Amino acid sequence: MLSKIINLEQRFKPNIPQKFIKILTPKIKGYWFFLTLLFKIFPSKLNALIIFPKNEINLQLDLKDPYQLDIFFKNKYELMEPYIVYKLLPTKGIFFDVGANCGWYTRIISNLKSESIIYAFEPNKKAFNFLKEFCSENTITLPVAVGKDNFNKVIPINPFYRQPSGTYFKNSTKGINLISLDSFCSKHKLTPDFIKVDVEGFELEVLKGASKIIETCKFLLVEVNSKESVEGCKYDPNLIFEIFSEKGFNFKYLVSNKENSITEIYSLKIGSILFCKEKIDKFF
Repeated sequence: MLSKIINLEQRFKPNIPQKFIKILTPKIKGYWFFLTLLFKIFPSKLNALIIFPKNEINLQLDLKDPYQLDIFFKNKYELMEPYIVYKLLPTKGIFFDVGANCGWYTRIISNLKSESIIYAFEPNKKAFNFLKEFCSENTITLPVAVGKDNFNKVIPINPFYRQPSGTYFKNSTKGINLISLDSFCSKHKLTPDFIKVDVEGFELEVLKGASKIIETCKFLLVEVNSKESVEGCKYDPNLIFEIFSEKGFNFKYLVSNKENSITEIYSLKIGSILFCKEKIDKFF
């Protein structure tokens, strides 16, 4: 049984005003709203040093983005999931980041796997602008929603951008494109080696639209939510586990950013779950 904690670190290099603001700012709900306005005046960029075993990389943060504000102001650690992708993705692999947000995971992987190709899908316009800001040559950014069908246009209902509940879509000629991963891969002749899915309650729809590609993909890292945490979504975490069981993904691991840990599991768990067809002990 694999159960391991990995030593991962992130260190920030803020300027004096950024240090001062961080000390004075209370971490109350909605604190980010004022700061995103403040950093339109003050310098918003700073560097972060990410330390993995045998690897170090420098990444830039933009404090005009609420997600990146949390990373710096709340010392938010989101390193274990990208570390898992880094360890399991082949040197010249293909990684799908479905629900890329500002591209934090994408940035880490693109730096550590420079010969791999990353497809980053993000439907939220604000988050997508930050994703584009930091994309590298091996990253293809796509401002689309991913689901089970291919409609011309959709709009998000309660889009998850600093909001506490789930996301779903409805048809609209004024919206964004909705695609399925199966159709996208068929059209572009792609076979991803690793797919990460974190779409705040829309995970089941993404997986239903990826039925064919799941059969050939080696690893999927999926955010499994509780029914209560994704209001408005037709969601059942048990169905996610059933889909993977039917596809032969017999090995499951709970990945914790908070604990920097990976643990093999044998039943339904809520959290970030890595689904595999083979044991992965040799990688760790």
